[in-house]
Amino acid sequence: MNKDLFLRIVYGLSENFPFFQQRTDATRRFGLSALPKCTASIRMLAYGSAADTVDEYLRLGETTAPSCLHNFTDGII
Repeated sequence: MNKDLFLRIVYGLSENFPFFQQRTDATRRFGLSALPKCTASIRMLAYGSAADTVDEYLRLGETTAPSCLHNFTDGII
């Protein structure tokens, strides 16, 4: 995928969907940005890989990758 297209998708999702906006937790640490969330979703769609392989590659939580995919498809469609 073209880098400009990917960044346009990431920017559009982060502007319109709160799931893709970076937030802080109770300890004031930043959570994941939209880039790894969108990367995980696109990798799962492109390669047909399971969520646990993306979890290990991008160091996401166990439930974060399926949640990213669900919110990504809701945002795109």
